[in-house]
Amino acid sequence: MNAISFKNFRNFEELPLLKFGKGVTFLVGQNNAGKSTLTKACRLMAENMPSCIKTDDSSGFYRATIDFGKLCHSFKRALRMGADNQKMEFTVQTGYFTITYIIDGVVKDGQDTRGNVSLIKIYDQIDDCTWISDFEKQDATLEYNGRLLANIIHQDLFMRGELHKISERQRLLNDEKELNKMFEEVKSKHSTLTITEFKDKLSLKVEEDQRYQKWIDELSKDERLRSINLVSDSDYSALSPFECNDLDLIWIDENGKEVHDLQYMNEYMRGHRIKLVFNINDEIKHDMLVFDVQPLLSKIRQDYRKAISNQVIYLPAHETPQRSEFYIGGENLDYFETIVRDFYYEEGLGERKIWVSNRMKELGIGTGLVLQSQLGEVVGIFVKKEDGTELPFADLGRGTIQIIMLLLSIAAKMPADYFDPNLQQILYENPMDYASSLPDQKDELSRQQALLHERTIIIEEPEQNLHPALQSKLADLFLHISEYFRRRVIVETHSEYMIRKSQIQVAAMKFASQEKLDKTNPIHTYYFPVDKNPFIMQYRVDGSFENDFGQGFYDEASNLTFEIL
Repeated sequence: MNAISFKNFRNFEELPLLKFGKGVTFLVGQNNAGKSTLTKACRLMAENMPSCIKTDDSSGFYRATIDFGKLCHSFKRALRMGADNQKMEFTVQTGYFTITYIIDGVVKDGQDTRGNVSLIKIYDQIDDCTWISDFEKQDATLEYNGRLLANIIHQDLFMRGELHKISERQRLLNDEKELNKMFEEVKSKHSTLTITEFKDKLSLKVEEDQRYQKWIDELSKDERLRSINLVSDSDYSALSPFECNDLDLIWIDENGKEVHDLQYMNEYMRGHRIKLVFNINDEIKHDMLVFDVQPLLSKIRQDYRKAISNQVIYLPAHETPQRSEFYIGGENLDYFETIVRDFYYEEGLGERKIWVSNRMKELGIGTGLVLQSQLGEVVGIFVKKEDGTELPFADLGRGTIQIIMLLLSIAAKMPADYFDPNLQQILYENPMDYASSLPDQKDELSRQQALLHERTIIIEEPEQNLHPALQSKLADLFLHISEYFRRRVIVETHSEYMIRKSQIQVAAMKFASQEKLDKTNPIHTYYFPVDKNPFIMQYRVDGSFENDFGQGFYDEASNLTFEIL
């Protein structure tokens, strides 16, 4: 999840699109200004988006719903008081998709926990198309232009190996040594063929390839918007995104005549520019080839499911436990027993402990953890100190316990692969390296990049019980978590010290220009005033802020000092 906006949710009539940093986003501001509303909206969407897509095994008309019960008690309490209508709207950006949900519900008795999704609109930024599922009208529509069709053709060519052949022919033509080697292999089967004839044939084929690629490129730039209906009166299966009938291209010659003769079309393509008209039918046809739409649609569907699944990990502020032993054998465990159980039983316990120990050293709160299990039902926790002693967990200060529990919780929720040093390099580089190695697969690279950093960790007021020096160190911890686990980290905080440390972090990144900083800075800070919408704090290259916080945050310490003097 990289951005969110909403209307008529809790105390907001409308929150404009708020974009999160790829690294850490700090939410600061006055009490009751909306920081918790924003995090609730993120959690609400993350928990409900996966259920708002029709599964492959479902049939008939499907009506998606949003469950407000867990976070807001009921639809009525979630709806902004005084709203003109009984509808809420949420827009989420995740991966390369922008998804809008319009939700209505029952407010009379205030007990209904669910809201009905009346419309879902999914915009695919890479393929420049929009899938609209209207649940009230039981209708679905695809709005698209030439880019979607060009990408369909491109993906089908790639899957059938045609792009690789095009790339190889171009490479041979530019590599004399390889060309001669290939000629010798061909000549063994065609003894009368000369090197000149071989080069001429290859040159003609490369010219044809170039015309072909130019045609696809021109098609991708065709911005004429088209809209097609995806369902009939008796078939609502297309309410599942990215399910549609195949798309067909009708070829029009210069005299406005439709071209249906494939052999004539094959010759016509060699010297003429073809004008395109798009219809819905069985398949895309060109140059005696039939292009399958499913490889790209399957790819989009797969990426969409990945983008909306398991989006948010929420770590709330909790009173710290003053005990050393945690029962993990039953079902009705409290919050901290659940953290210890998950950490203890997750795959790769040794690597997770090493990660936690390293973070403890950096924070100056110990050198490691000792876990002692009793019959698999009770786990005792001890903290190693620099002098080698092992201190019972209950003997630590509340702030130290709180930080260790935060570390255990994060370590327990991350996939085991991230803790394997042998896989870290692969995890970081493989998606882009793989995409970059594919012939002419720029879109695949864009898709892979867009899906990175799409999972989010929300941390609520982690500064509780902490000394200012340790609060500032949390900023380093959160940036590390974002970089190491490829997660967006959203921190709801009142800590001035974390924000000041973020300024030092930005300055240390040594951005070459303000423009570069604005485009690539992984750290964002938003200020929430009580009577206005939140606004972003603009970092400068030297780490200072271009604009000011509201009263009572950065200026409070100096105001109090002034009063003393």
